[in-house]
Amino acid sequence: MSRRYHRKSRQFMIGDTLTIPQDKPDIEFLLRMTAVPTIDKATGADKKVIFSGHVLVTIEYVACVPDGTQPIHFVSFEQPFTGAISHRSARPDRSIHLKGLMEVQELQLVGPRQVKTSLQLKVCSVKLVRCRSPLPTHAGEA
Repeated sequence: MSRRYHRKSRQFMIGDTLTIPQDKPDIEFLLRMTAVPTIDKATGADKKVIFSGHVLVTIEYVACVPDGTQPIHFVSFEQPFTGAISHRSARPDRSIHLKGLMEVQELQLVGPRQVKTSLQLKVCSVKLVRCRSPLPTHAGEA
């Protein structure tokens, strides 16, 4: 059996209605969305890991322009998140390494300048060690 199933984790939803910046044209239809989570900070407390980060959301769409050329445009947003994981080995003197995984990504066009996102994110504890040597930066996967 894989060790991954024994890790402590927290799964939650984040979502928002994103507005296209004024320097970009209106949306005719959506092509795709990618979302990559990044853990910015993780600290240990007594039997708890507290973390914060953001999800970089990139949207590719076909623009609604009057000349009918339908150019493709990209826009990106950062959606912040915070959370905590109960972990019996968590202490303030421990160095903590977490990993963020995207479980589900949903995108819905609300209007010509607004897009609603629903993201299901899973944050897993990878390693808790004493602070003798620094760990690599936190990882995220699309």
